[in-house]
Amino acid sequence: MADDLGSLQLQTLLSQTSAGIAATDARGRMTLLSPALQHLFGVQDKPYAEDEIPERFRLYDESGTVPLRPHEVPLVRARAGEVVTDVVVTAQVPERGLIHLRCNGAPLRNQDGIIVGGIVMVEDITSERAALREQAELRRRLIETVNHEFRTPLSTLFGHAELLADAKDRLPADLARSATAALRAAESLSDLVHTVSDLVDLGEAARVVRIATDLRPMLVQVAEEQQAAATTGTRVRVEADEHVRAPVDPDRLRKAIAALVANAVTYAPSDSEVLVRAWTDECHLHVVVIDQGSGIPAADHERLVEPFERGSHPQQAVSSRGLGLAVAHTVALAHGGVLELANADPRGLRATLLLPCLTTATDRAVV
Repeated sequence: MADDLGSLQLQTLLSQTSAGIAATDARGRMTLLSPALQHLFGVQDKPYAEDEIPERFRLYDESGTVPLRPHEVPLVRARAGEVVTDVVVTAQVPERGLIHLRCNGAPLRNQDGIIVGGIVMVEDITSERAALREQAELRRRLIETVNHEFRTPLSTLFGHAELLADAKDRLPADLARSATAALRAAESLSDLVHTVSDLVDLGEAARVVRIATDLRPMLVQVAEEQQAAATTGTRVRVEADEHVRAPVDPDRLRKAIAALVANAVTYAPSDSEVLVRAWTDECHLHVVVIDQGSGIPAADHERLVEPFERGSHPQQAVSSRGLGLAVAHTVALAHGGVLELANADPRGLRATLLLPCLTTATDRAVV
């Protein structure tokens, strides 16, 4: 009687919630499918066997192209003893087509710790994914507009600004100052357009040309240039062996390192030091840039590698276009590597380019 009452209470609760919940018993038979999931998939609450689940619910991987095998289904993984966290799968459902589902699950255990089933909570994130795709498309269109549509008017503006600047000695003092200001603004805008152009080229590049390269001269040159450009007395120091050699695209990697060092110098306190370190191990090239600024909250790391995203630095009045980390991130991906961001100890940001050192038969390889 108590079991019947508990079952009735559970069914009442599930019928009044939009939560998607499914559970299996120790043999892998589905013993629970919440009304929300029944409605979503257009099926009934029946004791489906595990090997029936992928086909019955038309489940695919996150890309929506590869059908899931039974042992890859989050509910099956949970019954097998795995804690499933934020796994995304897709499904073909009636009238809606392909949908994205975020799954979290865990094994069900009895008082003796023996697994007696599995349970998974399912969240429909299709609208969330669509919003992210729309944001990415808007960002892409903005970058393409800057890259293609700004060039002609910018060239005209730059040309006239240069003419005025050349003639400033013959102009009244107030007009001469305006001519100088106009030229500086044109130079700044030109730099922005060229940076966006580089970013687009990197993003669209499917191949990089790796050349066995000694990195120390590159690091020293970047450090000298960025230190010379610093306006706050920031020093840039390089720590690297005489020969740090790795198969990289030198032009692209130089842009990435320069972007990271420029970012570090921009946000470093006055008269502080930015450290640039580089070394290789059996598998990777490590290039690390460490500053003594205020750092970046961990929650912002993923966002700030996107173009035009900027962090908040309440104690630093800094003008930034939000492209430095995006450039470095894109170069890392083009090499098959990653850009890792972490807060330094005791303060500051530690940005690491981690690139695979591919073994090649020659000093030159296209990948």
